[in-house]
Amino acid sequence: MWNIRKRLWDRLVIDPESEEARKFYDNEVQMTAQVLRSNPKSYGAWKHRAWVQTKWPNPDWTRELSLCGKMLEADERNFHCWDYRRFTCQQSNASKESELKFTRDKIAANFSNFSSWHYRSSLLQPMDDKQFEEELSLVTNAMFTDPADQSAWLYLRWLLQSRQNRMTGVYVDKANGKILLRVAKPMKADQLGPVMMNEKQVDITWNDNASPNIVLEGTFPPIDEELCTLSVAGECIQFKEGQSFVLRYRTDFSAVVQKTLQNIEELLELEPDNKWCHLSIIDLYLLYQLPECRVDLREKLNRLLQFDPMRKEYYNHLGNLMRLSEAIASSVSTSLSLRGLSLSSLGAPLTHMVFLEKLDLSNNNLTSVEPLLSCMPRLQCLVLDHNQLRSIRALRALPSLCELSVCHNEIDSADEIQAMQEWPQLTAFNFEGNPEKSSDSVAQ
Repeated sequence: MWNIRKRLWDRLVIDPESEEARKFYDNEVQMTAQVLRSNPKSYGAWKHRAWVQTKWPNPDWTRELSLCGKMLEADERNFHCWDYRRFTCQQSNASKESELKFTRDKIAANFSNFSSWHYRSSLLQPMDDKQFEEELSLVTNAMFTDPADQSAWLYLRWLLQSRQNRMTGVYVDKANGKILLRVAKPMKADQLGPVMMNEKQVDITWNDNASPNIVLEGTFPPIDEELCTLSVAGECIQFKEGQSFVLRYRTDFSAVVQKTLQNIEELLELEPDNKWCHLSIIDLYLLYQLPECRVDLREKLNRLLQFDPMRKEYYNHLGNLMRLSEAIASSVSTSLSLRGLSLSSLGAPLTHMVFLEKLDLSNNNLTSVEPLLSCMPRLQCLVLDHNQLRSIRALRALPSLCELSVCHNEIDSADEIQAMQEWPQLTAFNFEGNPEKSSDSVAQ
């Protein structure tokens, strides 16, 4: 029915500024208003009303914002209305400040209004340091007011994650003139701007700048002096003596993070069974690598499993990330062993270690290694024995891989084995102990 009305409009309205068009416009606006009064969550009515506004040269955006305000007073979680409000603000160029005030008023009226928190997060991108601290104060107030409500805690998680570094892993081989950057979001190398080493600009030749990537690899004229600092994309990375790789965690907000941790621990004393307190402390550790959290992280994870057994798999995933973080916290070698850690999944910070050439993931519970494929261009040797892998064909995406061992997995497809055997890049391939094949190492 809505589409029929659209077609009639397009057929009958020749001049969009004519009196006839005005009548059509007023009629459609009144009709959608009547529908929304009886059914405030009608997808069709909201979409049609938005379409009508785009057809009229001078819509009354003040009236539309007023409509949204009234509808949200009746139902503050009507996401159809929130979507329409976002559309109205975009079309009318409403100020960000007025919308931030609107969301703050809604949150003050009800801290549990997650729609307001969510809309607020979209308005605060990007966010400066002052705004970050103001938001942290707002969400802390909400946490203490209603500790059991998830809205504020989820907003806190988003807030902490929003301060992620642009670069999360940096590897520099100064003697051979090679650089690898692991960035938080896919980007082209020419978006980085000038690269400075020890406060001197270096001419970098990037290998691939045709499309955005999360790993950027380049070469530069070798340098003899000790590398102390690297500045790129407005961020300065400090290298210790002899160090070639740096995992990047937020350190410039250490005081703010410590204060947040202190607030959560104070709340935990008042609410010892609050799962959000335990979970947020784990999040803080994983995001910022806080050494003072390590002592009781496992105890907190066990408490979460007791409080919330339905989310067991998610908490097991957090346990994986904790074990990963602990295992590689001090690693600066191009070889890393994560053998026998009961890992069932992979993630950061392992996926930020772009410099790795040899990786041992044997004796774990892995069913997939997909996270490795796009972020380890230098990986040459990969050991995956005694896991639960069923497919390995995707490993051909690793551009430098030449040695692979997948013994005692659950690979039951002869095509999977054959695909790897026929891959000319692979010089050593061991696949014994799988259901389909059981033989000695094959060297090509």
